[in-house]
Amino acid sequence: MQSILQAPKRVFLFILSFCLFMPLAQADKPLVVASIEPLALIAKELLGEQANVKTLLPDGANPHQYALKISDLALIRQADMVFWNGPVLEPFLAKPLARWKVTELSFTEVLGIDLHEHVDHDPHYWLGPKNALAFARAGAAKLGLSPAAVAGFEQAHQDLLDDWLGQFKGKPGLLVYHDGYSHLLLDFELKQLAAVSAGEGVAMSVSKRLQLQGLAKSKAACMLAEPYSEAVQAEKLAAQLGLAPVWMDVLASHTQAPGYHSWMAELLLQLRSCFKPNK
Repeated sequence: MQSILQAPKRVFLFILSFCLFMPLAQADKPLVVASIEPLALIAKELLGEQANVKTLLPDGANPHQYALKISDLALIRQADMVFWNGPVLEPFLAKPLARWKVTELSFTEVLGIDLHEHVDHDPHYWLGPKNALAFARAGAAKLGLSPAAVAGFEQAHQDLLDDWLGQFKGKPGLLVYHDGYSHLLLDFELKQLAAVSAGEGVAMSVSKRLQLQGLAKSKAACMLAEPYSEAVQAEKLAAQLGLAPVWMDVLASHTQAPGYHSWMAELLLQLRSCFKPNK
C-alpha cells in the first residue's frame, strides 16, 4: 500500500519541478513580441539566439483591422519588448502598451514622425530597408546591446544595396493595387503611377478606372498586388487593364527566410519580374 501512495507523490513532485524549471529556462532570454512577421524578421536577424521572438498577428491578418484576442493580451504583458509600426497602422496596440507600460519601439518613434502632420503618410514603414536599418539600430540601443551587435545587420543591409540599388533606375512606372509601397519604391528609385485602393472595401469611381486604363496602356509596366484577402479582385482588375499582376508578400506570410534582408531579396526578385522583356 505504501508504494501505491508514494507513486502519485513522485509523479506530483516531477510535474511540479518541471513546471518550476520551464519558466526559469525561458527567462534566460528576453521575449520580443513583434506585431507582424516583417518586424519579427528584423528582430530575428538582429538578435539571433539572444532572444525569443514571437509574432502577434497570424499569417495574412490585416494590421489595419486586427482585433486583439485574450491570448494576444497575455503575450503582450509577458513581453520584455514589443516591436510595432505605430498607432496609424496598428491602433489596437496603443492602449494596451500605454496601460501596462510595456517597453516598446515603433517606427513612429524611430523615424520621428509627427502624426498630426503626417496623417496621410504611408505607414508601411518596414518595406523600406533604410527604415529597417534605423529600426534595428534603435532596437539594439533600447535593449542595451553594444553598437557591434548591429554590425551583422548593417552588413546585410549594405550587401542588399550592393546587389539591388540601381537595378530599377530608369525603369517605367507601375500601378499598385494597395497604396502601401512608397518606402520600398523610394529606396530603389521606382515610380508609382497610381494606386487602385487605399484599403479594403473602397469602391473605385468611374473616373479613377478611366485614369488607370490610360496609365496601363501608355506607361505602366505591371500592377503590384498582395496574395491575401483581395487577391481575386486584384487579379480581375489587372486582367481588365491588360497588366500582369506581380504578387508581393509584403506581410512575409509565405516566406521561409530566416531574416529581414533575405526576405527583402525575395520581394525584390518579385519586383524585378515586373520588368521582364515580355511585359
